[in-house]
Amino acid sequence: MRAIAGEFEKRDGQGGENVVKLYSEINEKGRDIARVRNKGGTTVVSIFVEYSSEGKKIITVANAGDSACYGIKREGGYVLLTKPHKATSLDEINRVGKENIEFDRLDGCLMVTRGVGDYEFERNGMICEPHVVSFKDDGDDWKGFVLGSDGVFDFISVNDEQFSIKGSNIEGAELAKLFVEMASTGGSNDDKTVVVVST
Repeated sequence: MRAIAGEFEKRDGQGGENVVKLYSEINEKGRDIARVRNKGGTTVVSIFVEYSSEGKKIITVANAGDSACYGIKREGGYVLLTKPHKATSLDEINRVGKENIEFDRLDGCLMVTRGVGDYEFERNGMICEPHVVSFKDDGDDWKGFVLGSDGVFDFISVNDEQFSIKGSNIEGAELAKLFVEMASTGGSNDDKTVVVVST
């Protein structure tokens, strides 16, 4: 994620357009590696912070696949800022075509319909184009942001009462640890990756 942010900062501040280009560049750079080592792809979630010419902070959140980003509201609670791209989503079924979905999976294999590096499924509609949201942050609305993999967010509900009580007074690495612990308690055996970004 650090390398992605570094490349984004060199661009001209066009927000969402540049994120789409960046995801495409990352996907293409991996194509040569995939020819040598035929490894699978990955979902992606990212957050970028820019400043306008007036000094206003602009947050851009993007995802391709089912990794997610939640905004942490200052008054409490979490807001989902990403859109899951799954083979069970009506929008994605319509985009890739029903003929490419078997057993609620793309080509009968993948649960996701967007990501980077899954080149063999491009013929079935796999794309790397992310869902992107950009908004100004004047410092009053957001306490921070939590980015994580489906191995976390498929197994917890960030807005349920139990989580709100446990997570209300902690942040940073401790909050990330709580997400992972609760996903494990919820039955997740998948990889569990969480990053907490303070603003």
